[in-house]
Amino acid sequence: MYEIHRCLGGCGKVVTWQFALCRECEDQYGSSPFDWPEWLRFLWADTQRERRKAKRVNQFEVPIDDVVQSENRKVVRRPGAQ
Repeated sequence: MYEIHRCLGGCGKVVTWQFALCRECEDQYGSSPFDWPEWLRFLWADTQRERRKAKRVNQFEVPIDDVVQSENRKVVRRPGAQ
């Protein structure tokens, strides 16, 4: 399944995550971020930053169902939990 977001060019069309712009906005601003206005480059970099952050959180986050508290109040992972 593809992740989707809204076109960052301002039209609001839905595009897949690997694209910042829809076809019409790409025709207007160009296909290379080096050609884009500063505000658009910032939005794309911020979107990528947020995606990477969410991916790191999901990778290292331990679901509460996999956590139990021991008698000495240390949080330990349930045996067999990944």
